Amino acid sequence: MFLLLIVGFVQAAASRTHDALCDEAIKLKEKGRYMVAAQHFRQHREGPVVGVHLLDVLFLEAECYYMLDAYKQLYDCACQYDSTLTELRKVQDEERLYLYKAYSDKMWGAFYYGMTDEKKGMAFRRALGHYQNCYQRIEHDAFYRNALLMEMAQLFYKVKDYQRAKDHLEAIVQFYTDIVGETENDDFYNVESQLAMCNARLGSVAIDAIAAKDYFNQALQQIQHAAIYFRQERRMEDEYYETLRKKGKILMMQQDRLRMDNVEAAKTCYQPYISYLQKSMDADIKAIADESIREQHWLAMHSFLFDCYRLGSHASEMLYDLALYSKGYLLEVADKNVKYYYRWTDVRKRLGKDECAIEFVQYYGKNDAIKLAALLITADSEKPAFIPIADVDSLEKQLLSGHITLGTALASVQSSDKNAIYMDERLPKQIWTDELMKAINGVKNIYFSPDGILQQLAIEYLMPDTSYNCRRLTSTRLLLSKRRKLNDSRILLCGGINYGKKGNSSKSGNDDMAYRFMKEYASNLMDLPGTKKEIDSIAKLRDKWEDYKLEGEKATDEVFCNMANQYPLVHIATHGFFLGNLEKGTDLKPLLHDHSMSQSGLCFSGAQYALKDSTYDSSFSDGLLSAKEISQVLLNKVELIVLSACQTGLGYITADGVYGIQRALKMAGVKAMIVSLWNVNDYATSYLMMNFYKYLKMDSKGDVYDAFQKARRQLMTQEKFHVFSLSSLSTKKKYKYAAPQYANAFILIDVL
Repeated sequence: MFLLLIVGFVQAAASRTHDALCDEAIKLKEKGRYMVAAQHFRQHREGPVVGVHLLDVLFLEAECYYMLDAYKQLYDCACQYDSTLTELRKVQDEERLYLYKAYSDKMWGAFYYGMTDEKKGMAFRRALGHYQNCYQRIEHDAFYRNALLMEMAQLFYKVKDYQRAKDHLEAIVQFYTDIVGETENDDFYNVESQLAMCNARLGSVAIDAIAAKDYFNQALQQIQHAAIYFRQERRMEDEYYETLRKKGKILMMQQDRLRMDNVEAAKTCYQPYISYLQKSMDADIKAIADESIREQHWLAMHSFLFDCYRLGSHASEMLYDLALYSKGYLLEVADKNVKYYYRWTDVRKRLGKDECAIEFVQYYGKNDAIKLAALLITADSEKPAFIPIADVDSLEKQLLSGHITLGTALASVQSSDKNAIYMDERLPKQIWTDELMKAINGVKNIYFSPDGILQQLAIEYLMPDTSYNCRRLTSTRLLLSKRRKLNDSRILLCGGINYGKKGNSSKSGNDDMAYRFMKEYASNLMDLPGTKKEIDSIAKLRDKWEDYKLEGEKATDEVFCNMANQYPLVHIATHGFFLGNLEKGTDLKPLLHDHSMSQSGLCFSGAQYALKDSTYDSSFSDGLLSAKEISQVLLNKVELIVLSACQTGLGYITADGVYGIQRALKMAGVKAMIVSLWNVNDYATSYLMMNFYKYLKMDSKGDVYDAFQKARRQLMTQEKFHVFSLSSLSTKKKYKYAAPQYANAFILIDVL
């Protein structure tokens, strides 16, 4: 409805062929097929579309990218939009000029949505001002005024002015009653659905219980009307299940405010919604060829999914299944034939008597407070246990023993702050609570999949009882895969890289955004002579002719990408980078994944030359292998990759895990990895790695977990040396590496 105006502009300007393309794009957009719709809009504006009509198409395309969280494309649309608007200063119609300014602000507000509330709010409020100016200048076109009301209602909701959003929506209802003379239509019930959410939000903040009760009763009545209509209209399947989701959310908000027991009622709403979503996603995954589009499609579809974790122990079976589905989906998005839907009972069958599996989940609880909980199963579980863990905001604000908050310590690059985290006496029991430890009593092996803030913490090193074997997995669904001995027959060793050598011409291209980020933040990439000694020592220890050392100026990112999949074992000793702030996603929009995947990566030959060269030619390799680029490399034959580098485990935190090198390697097909969570000491790291390969060679079973734990214990408990080769043991000054800053920096992921 609210797009009638701009749709009319678009259709009036295009040729018949492009008219059909645009019409199809609009239909696809309305069905939630945002990526395909955006591609159609792009094709349309590349045809005979000029002037103000180009602005209309750009706006429609930008809305698709916003729904997909494709912020790079949204940014490009916004820039082109403003450029085109600047060229059209002589637009005669002042009203239309206000409208286009409003569209521009709305686009920038959408772009800032995942960044800062301040910038987002300022842009949306500017857009509201422009829409108001348009509205005041329109007197006779009721349909146009109604479209503007809808635009303003949406923006008021986004800036949390729920009363004014409600007022505008009620005016639209009056429009259908007085002007249209009909309320039995799709647009009307979409307005009813949005009104229900406004009333529920107002009920949550109502001053007294009587007012809250009235708000919620009205909200439930409105959402029920919409659900009945959409159910009767079989073509409105998406809208029907969406109203069920909203009803579930409203019921839980009502429970919070009025202390009503609505859990079972909310469960009956969420269950069919989740089933429908999974059915739709499974169908879409087979129809979409491009894996990046499949990824973006999932990000657009799952935004509100995690509200249902509020159901807790009342729906623990459904919630564990959901965790398996959601965490596994993006990890295997490259495989169209993969089975995404598994049950918690499938995992239970794979557990031994002395094993348990834990899915940690982070979600929005009462009053939108961020919560952590654990879903736990053992071989004897009748159903998963749902165990509340902590309020995340309180956890982040907790003062550690070093008089620094946990949130500050996690974001810090100071080694003393990392020590404060892992030497704090209270923190372990706030994550591994008494209730959780009681639930895992009697087991030996713990398989856990972290979420949210736990992605930034090596919680396996915070166990109150160190007798457990605690293994980190991206998803406990990996327990369903076959456990094989590591194939360590040959290894690709990458180190001693020459960062100052000019790169060769690049056939695969560069991640320009990653280059811009590094150009802004990097001062100097120092050579790492210790990495040359590190890979030489490992090669000497292994003594296998099949091994290969990629070093010096030959260690380019392009050569590495071409060679890596030929080796089951890969070791990279280089600079790693993560340039963003560690932020959390929300239940409304996931984070800006286009940016985050370009803000982390590894440095190869030529990186420093490219960053220092003001006349850099992007057709030559820049030596920066971003997470985004890694995700597009085929690495499905790599069984274990060891990243002996700084900050290789970091990335943006979302409901689906860490966007960064960790996610990229899984998307590329890597089975397991060893990565770091912060800047690491060159000497301690080299010694840890040497001992790891020594113990791996000694272990006939090729047990990666056991070899790594032995190497780590040796690092912590014995007085050792700054060593890079076996022959230098007696010549180096003694140091101890027992502190957490050394021993807890590296974590194992997906080592079964």
